[in-house]
Amino acid sequence: MTPIIPTIFEIIFKPALSQFALLSVLVMSGLAPAAARPQADTKFLEHADALMTEYVRGELFTGTVLVARNGKPVFRKAYGAANREWMIPNTVKTRYRIGSITKQFTAAAILQLADENKLGLDDPISKYLPALPASWGPATVRQLLSHTSGIPSYTSPDDSDAKLMPVKHTPQELIDLLKDVPLNYKHGTKFTYNNMGYVLLGRIIEAVGGISYQDYLEQKLLTPINLHDSGYDDGRIVVGQLAQDYTDGPDQVVKGRLVNMSNAYAAGAMYSTVDDLLAWHQRLIKGNVLSPAALKAMFTDGGHHYGLGWFIHESLSRKLYEHGGNIGGYSLYAGLLPGR
Repeated sequence: MTPIIPTIFEIIFKPALSQFALLSVLVMSGLAPAAARPQADTKFLEHADALMTEYVRGELFTGTVLVARNGKPVFRKAYGAANREWMIPNTVKTRYRIGSITKQFTAAAILQLADENKLGLDDPISKYLPALPASWGPATVRQLLSHTSGIPSYTSPDDSDAKLMPVKHTPQELIDLLKDVPLNYKHGTKFTYNNMGYVLLGRIIEAVGGISYQDYLEQKLLTPINLHDSGYDDGRIVVGQLAQDYTDGPDQVVKGRLVNMSNAYAAGAMYSTVDDLLAWHQRLIKGNVLSPAALKAMFTDGGHHYGLGWFIHESLSRKLYEHGGNIGGYSLYAGLLPGR
């Protein structure tokens, strides 16, 4: 079924064309019947490598690609330099900051707490964070997860947050920046992608779980399923094998925009590798992380092509579950394309 191949790569790489980026990719799909796979796999590998080579030659991509079928890698290769100062190459073990792909981990943490009856998805957030601005309190946990809360965000598509992001802020300081800003709309009535919602979810995880967001990730999500190449990056710790991010400058490639990781928090402060992302998604969809009911809630479109931590679209006549992540000069994509 070779016609599927270019369609999948269009999905993956169109977002990367606007900037030079370090990109980690995961796609899972049933591409061909078992009897047809050997020849199809050879053509796929040739096509994929040729395509990536063109992107690298044009300085449109540097990073790591992983494509998997039925949970098994069929294409896995690194390109370009992880560090241009020392010309250290990327490898399949290179770690990248994953930006908003962090949101699916945050959503899983909230759903775990719901599975344990420690919170309700339709509870008002004031139940767990009573000191919030009064107009924010009636929003529900589910509305934070689905970007429908109407609460203002501290980041914006027009880059008006450019002066804010390099400066360290605690989650409470981010909240205080917006405490007098009116709601964007009535809770639950519209969809607006919103990093503040996931900052608040991180605070809820800490309030209900009784430990820091970082400790919850490590103790409840990452360690139990052996994700040893993933973690929380506070910007101060040394993360081994972490790639430097780069982007296009006026005349040459330059380092990515400075972002103090305190601003990313539960909305985007994790790092990972393509292998760990594959393992994460396999364990997630196989029910090793969440109950069947919680997993169904995560992957159910709430009416805005978004579930809980995942965008949901139609592609190739089936569901496509996906999310990107952009932070500094890192640009990430993860997609799940279930087989028929």
